[in-house]
Amino acid sequence: MVYGSAFCRVSDTARLKGMGFADSKTLTEAKRESLWSELQQGGFIGWRIRVLHAQEISAGMLRRFKPYNLNAMSHDAAIGLVQQVLDLGVNLRYLYVDTVGDADVYRMKLEAIFPNLQITVAKKADSLFPIVSVRRFPITACERAHWHGLTISVCDCCMFSGCLHLRQSAARPDSGVMEI
Repeated sequence: MVYGSAFCRVSDTARLKGMGFADSKTLTEAKRESLWSELQQGGFIGWRIRVLHAQEISAGMLRRFKPYNLNAMSHDAAIGLVQQVLDLGVNLRYLYVDTVGDADVYRMKLEAIFPNLQITVAKKADSLFPIVSVRRFPITACERAHWHGLTISVCDCCMFSGCLHLRQSAARPDSGVMEI
């Protein structure tokens, strides 16, 4: 399973909407390819990816004592992605999350860990917030590379194998909005 996040300056959120980011299931293949190309060249979006490998999922779920369920793994992957961005020095202010489980419970969990962020957890968040839609594009690129037997190189700014390159110009925006 591949989890992803995307972040940008608050002032760039309108730009994302203008580019046509929306729920990826509503976009044509040509539009998705065009948006991915624009993202790679634009330099105003940062992203992170966390790959949960099959062995990791199986080991967690099959633990003898206190099994680690998929929802908990998903939450922990999301928390790790947020922490990575904060560790980069990004002044993150807003966090938009596509829900896993009960939205209110998930939001309260995130607020307890990240009390300085304004957090929104919503079903179908990718159709509500363009930054949420953005995170799907590097995830798809990672999945495609995997299926085609390619290795995605890890650069200095990426922390997990499976990460895609994060453009340095987007690595430390003055203020940020993030999606998971």
